[in-house]
Order: sequence, then structure tokens, then C-alpha cells
Amino acid sequence: MSLPPSFGGARLVGVGHSASVSAARSGERSRSTSRRAPSGVRIDLSAEAVLELAQLETNFRAREAILRTAVAEAGSNARPRHEAQLLLAWGDSQYNQGNSAGAMTTFRRAIDLLEKTNMHLLLADAYTGLGRVYRLHGDHDSARTVYRKALTVLGDSAPQARGRVLEMLAVSYASTGQREEAVRAINESVGLARNAAPRVQTKRLTSAPCRT
Repeated sequence: MSLPPSFGGARLVGVGHSASVSAARSGERSRSTSRRAPSGVRIDLSAEAVLELAQLETNFRAREAILRTAVAEAGSNARPRHEAQLLLAWGDSQYNQGNSAGAMTTFRRAIDLLEKTNMHLLLADAYTGLGRVYRLHGDHDSARTVYRKALTVLGDSAPQARGRVLEMLAVSYASTGQREEAVRAINESVGLARNAAPRVQTKRLTSAPCRT
């Protein structure tokens, strides 16, 4: 896989068969992981650069291989946030590849890591990722349990994220014919979206240039 000269805040350094990608900010090298390109060029990547590289990869199997290698090699060198982001991206990749058992293990690993932190948005993402796996297996009770955990973690501070979780909860209820619960969840999600809309509109109006 060829890499552009720069991407994701990283730059290529070195020449020939010993090139590496290091973050532009100092200190990122200690949190780097590495992979070997098909051409034999060794590439050292920061955790953030790995995530961007995985996003650019259109082949799902290759994307999962990048993330799997990154998670394995990052280890204790990665900051908790970066390790969690890698785990969540890897879990999503496993889920999309149909590897639900692997995705469940990866999301649980992310949850174990994030429950010891105050990174609530990432923890909610881990809960909802696990919920998707449960729902795929028809285990709606377990899915709803982790969806509710995500809602508890989010509180009222992230209405957009909360709305997305409520939509997943509504789908789960609808899948088992629990119409009233599904309608209640989706109505709450719509209410959050409506409450957020006026603030966005007001911001646009107040920031618009005055025309004469």
C-alpha cells in the first residue's frame, strides 16, 4: 500500500527501505506502532495516524489487519484514549466483517479500559458497539442493558450522542414488538433533536454578516 507524503498530522521521514511515519507533534514517537507495507517498507505510525490510515483503507480485511496489528503493538505505550480509539475502530471493523465473537471481545476490552477513565463519549461508543453485537445475536435484553448504560454515562451533556443511542434502543424494542417502548424512545430522540435545532439556528443568525 503506497502512502501519501503526509496525512493525519503525520509526515514521512527516512528514505529507501527504512521509512517511517512519525507525528508532527513531539512525543508521539513513544506511542507509535508499526506495520510492514507489501513492498517491504517498514512504516512506524502514531496511534492517531493508524486510525487515519485505516479510514483510508477501502479493503475491509486490510483495514482490520492494520487495526489488529496496531492494537497488538501499541500495548502500554499508547495513551488510554488512543488505545480505546484503536479498540473501538477494530471492534467496528470486526463487526462489519461478520466476526461478531471478535467484536464482542474487543468492545468488552474497550469497556474494561474506559470504565476506569472519565472518557464518557468513548465509553458510550463501546457500550453501543457491544449492544449492536448483542442485537445481532437476538439478545435484546443484554443489548438494552448496555444501551441504558450508555445513556447513563452520557447524561444530559451530549444530546446528539444520546439521541443516537435512543434510536438504537427504539430499534431493539421494535424488533421484539414492544411498540410503546419503541415509540417512547424514538420520541425522546426526536425531542432532543428539536431542542438542539433552535440553538444551531440562533448561532447562525447571530454570526451572519450584516447586509445593507
